[in-house]
Amino acid sequence: MNRRERRRLAKRAPPKLAREGLNLTQRFAEGFQRHQAGDIAGAARVYQEILASDASHAQSLRMLGAIAARSGRHDEAIQLLGRAARSAPDSAQTYFLLGAALHEAGRDAEALAAFDRALELAPDEPIGHHTRADVLQTLGRLEDAVAGYRCALALHPAYAPALSNLGDALSALGRPEEALEAYQRAAAIDPGHVHATYRTGLLHLGAEHNGRAAAAFRSVIALEPDHHRAHVNLGMALRRMGDPAAVDVLRRAAQLEPDDLEACASLANALQEQGFTAEAGEVSARLLARHPADAYAWSIRVGLKTFAAGDPDLDRMASLLPAISGVAAAEPEAEIILEFALGKAWMDAGDAERAFGHLSRANRLKRATFDYDGAAEIRGLASLPEGVRALAQLSVGPGTASELPVFVVGMPRSGTTLVEQILASHADVHGAGELTAFPEAMAEALEEAGLSPRGGQRGRVRVHSQSRFDPARLGSAYLDRVAPLAAGKARLVDKLPGNFANVGLVALALPNARIIHCLRDPADTCLSCYATRFVQDQPFAYDLVELGQFYRAYAALMDHWRAMLPPERFLDMRYEDVLADFEGQARRLVSFCGLAWDPACLRFHETRRSVRTASLNQVRRPLYRSSQGRWRAYETQLRPLIDALGESAPVGNVVRP
Repeated sequence: MNRRERRRLAKRAPPKLAREGLNLTQRFAEGFQRHQAGDIAGAARVYQEILASDASHAQSLRMLGAIAARSGRHDEAIQLLGRAARSAPDSAQTYFLLGAALHEAGRDAEALAAFDRALELAPDEPIGHHTRADVLQTLGRLEDAVAGYRCALALHPAYAPALSNLGDALSALGRPEEALEAYQRAAAIDPGHVHATYRTGLLHLGAEHNGRAAAAFRSVIALEPDHHRAHVNLGMALRRMGDPAAVDVLRRAAQLEPDDLEACASLANALQEQGFTAEAGEVSARLLARHPADAYAWSIRVGLKTFAAGDPDLDRMASLLPAISGVAAAEPEAEIILEFALGKAWMDAGDAERAFGHLSRANRLKRATFDYDGAAEIRGLASLPEGVRALAQLSVGPGTASELPVFVVGMPRSGTTLVEQILASHADVHGAGELTAFPEAMAEALEEAGLSPRGGQRGRVRVHSQSRFDPARLGSAYLDRVAPLAAGKARLVDKLPGNFANVGLVALALPNARIIHCLRDPADTCLSCYATRFVQDQPFAYDLVELGQFYRAYAALMDHWRAMLPPERFLDMRYEDVLADFEGQARRLVSFCGLAWDPACLRFHETRRSVRTASLNQVRRPLYRSSQGRWRAYETQLRPLIDALGESAPVGNVVRP
């Protein structure tokens, strides 16, 4: 019945309720009782009967507004609650409901005004502070939202939703440690709070705390078995850990959302990493069938095959470039991915000019996406020996005696994956892949000692305190992280190439650790870097001059470490020597690690394990020589690199250092 009809009936005869003399307060109580009992339709009829008698009955208007809001009829709810607020302007509850309905309708400025009025009337209402903070977060006023959530929590410390949303605001502000604490408190209060647990997993994943991330995502899946994103991210964490269970988890993610590009792509990569190349190809084909114009889908295809001239995929990829380039200004990543893929494909096909054209554009686009001070990077590397000497003077004792770790270091694309795969084929060796365990333990140990880390995994430190440094504490912290991975084996290979910068600290903290330094023709190494779209940051790799300068600084640092360490702890392993005398060099590797010979090391390509580097396809094949001296086909294009390499550049067949 509309307003006009109600007015017409009011002129004809008094309403039924008034005619019978029933008390509206009593009638509202009857309706509210029905409401509480779950008879929403019956309650609504009572409220409407009351309004037919008294169109300004605030309580009935409020309850009908609440019913409309709960049913998703936000415009109707706003109209009813607005009338209720005009009838009873001192009702905090009405303004709270009105603010929530306005927020759901996307009218956040009006919602904020409603919540402000509600909190004037009821300043000690935690839910009101919480919901107002939600509005502030939607408006992008994150600091104000944080303050609002903290007000709610001051009134109700065990309020899990407020803690969870506080975590969201802190995370958006770039304060992950505070966000993690909020999420963890929310999950401790309410173990069934899926959002808080899931976001905890995301923060651990972003910080490379993969075991903790996996535990969080498993908790989410236990609560919601079909939580698609939890499966995707659990798969990512397990992939990073080299856990073969990643494949089954990602198969489930792809089943839950068959059109999800990320889930299918992660599955294809996981299969490829664990050597299931045929199935990876099938997943890649399905992925391209669903996403024929997606650059990332094509990059997976490119990684799974070797191209020859005339391959129709070359033209298919090239045909996508105009459309992708058209949107690259706003989102360059797709064009970068496709240009790198085309560069690799044309390198396979033997067309150096086309390959380098695509690689040059890919690297220019990639280099433009971040800031990098190459001169500062080189100064940092040069300062490392002095920093290690200063730490040695501050040391309170020796490091931790353990022969478990074997560090494989060097430039990216220098043969580190091949060396690890040879060793991991030994019965007494666990190949752990690219671990961030030492940089993480190092940062924590230096911070605890009152010393200041000066830059990420490359290990630069600036000693600015007379605090004492305990090498054994660092060594133990590292071993605590990696020993469980070894599963009782005598040696664990930690193959993070960038640990070349941390060799001095490794020697202090783990004096019995072995360092294997992988070397390859500098120009071949740098060309392979230039042709690779790295998943992890390698900011020096996307400009030929910066790449050559970085290589020189790296080579100088390795000269220092080589002179510092005893030969039984430091071994140079040249890629070209491995190609020339594979068995001899494999035996040399095994002997250096203090192990008896295992013939399985000669069949490294048969070893079933997860390999997560750009070299994953190479180590699934017997040894081959096609990449040796590959730079010579690009000598003209590589002139800026050759000049920047200087004395490190190849001269004839002699490579320095």
